[in-house]
Amino acid sequence: LNTDVLPHYFSLGYIPAPASIYKNIYKLEPGHYIEFEIGKEIRKKTYYELVFPTQTQESKMDYEEARLELKKMISDAVKIRLVADVPVGAFLSGGVDSSIICAAAAEHTAQLHTFSIGFSKSAYIDETKYANMVAQHLGTRHTVFDLNADDMLGDLENVLDYLDEPFADSSAIAVYALSKQTAGQVKVSLSGDGGDELFGGYRKHRAEWMIRNSPGKRVLARMMNPFLKGFAGSRESSSADFIRKLKKFSAISSKTAEGRYVELASVIPITDLTWLNKIKFNENLRIRIEEHKKGLNDFLWNDIQLVLSNDMLVKVDLMSMANSLEVRVPLLDFRIVNFVNNLPSDFKIDSVRSKKILWDSYADHLPKEVYNRRKMGFEVPMENWLKGPMQPMIKELTSNNKLSHQLFDLNYIQKLLESAQGAGKMGNVGFRLWSLIVFQYWFSKNNPSV
Repeated sequence: LNTDVLPHYFSLGYIPAPASIYKNIYKLEPGHYIEFEIGKEIRKKTYYELVFPTQTQESKMDYEEARLELKKMISDAVKIRLVADVPVGAFLSGGVDSSIICAAAAEHTAQLHTFSIGFSKSAYIDETKYANMVAQHLGTRHTVFDLNADDMLGDLENVLDYLDEPFADSSAIAVYALSKQTAGQVKVSLSGDGGDELFGGYRKHRAEWMIRNSPGKRVLARMMNPFLKGFAGSRESSSADFIRKLKKFSAISSKTAEGRYVELASVIPITDLTWLNKIKFNENLRIRIEEHKKGLNDFLWNDIQLVLSNDMLVKVDLMSMANSLEVRVPLLDFRIVNFVNNLPSDFKIDSVRSKKILWDSYADHLPKEVYNRRKMGFEVPMENWLKGPMQPMIKELTSNNKLSHQLFDLNYIQKLLESAQGAGKMGNVGFRLWSLIVFQYWFSKNNPSV
């Protein structure tokens, strides 16, 4: 077991390349290949590299020229990826990225088949209203798979069994369910992955923009920090999610740019992981921040390197391939990536809108209601599951004969379990407990030496 990566796993929810959960076993990084010859040392070589923003020349196009060029590129990237010997469909969540991919695809194919999943019993995370709206507007043949806790939990062990190292992004369960259902009707699906990292679509990008551009909000956030400590935030309701975001914004307001990035990229601050025993805390994630030179482009570059490569694309690839579904990602066509990375950051995010140029490229193709909606993630009702139907699994995986005693502070684990049952307050209980369950399931199955 590579215990050095456990702080990163429990903080981020994944293990960044090139490290892996095993000592002396490494992942091949994006844009690299290995050359080997019997009797000689293995050589790792680079064939494609994202250039850091300060080493590139910003595009000289004005905003309107760039918008038209981007739209042309997206259309071509989608057209290329519709070519297949088997039926091709598209994921449609009702968010901007998937909606734009579907809008572009609908121009090149008759009766595009689109797919989404819904949670009719968990209204806060259900997006089917918007997906249906886009499908109707574009005239696609739309299928919604309405899932409940039993449906998702029925797939849980299949998801966990498919992980060759701990991976705690719980939305993998939703991607697995969507891929499983979609694979019954098509063998290839388009996806909007990459849009948030390329164009600044996450709430953390908005938070970073405010810190850099609104000194008053930064000062106010610092002042609020002591008053927010007693409140527990979560993703289970709009009010709890607002508290969660406010606490995080307050926590980063006094940090350096690099410190802010690490905190915003993490679900749990690495300094809060004192319950990991005898573990080295190495915060080096190869982050590069030069905040005064290129706006937020440095921040987005880091997200492509860290979050997109190690979390988002890994999740989609694993869960789709587990169901023999090929997923294609037009927004990550290398021409689009190179073009967008060279655009000024204020083309992507400003005082009014995030993913500005992407939205504006297809605004006239989508319903206005979708254009004005708030950002949603691809979530599952994890905290409700942990408090209810997952309790038997939790008890089994955290029993004395299963828990890795030498790795964890057992008093903390006990408090975490009590908090999940409502007998106490801990922030972000859901992720903390879920990441522990994923690790324990993997550990019990693989039984590595410690």
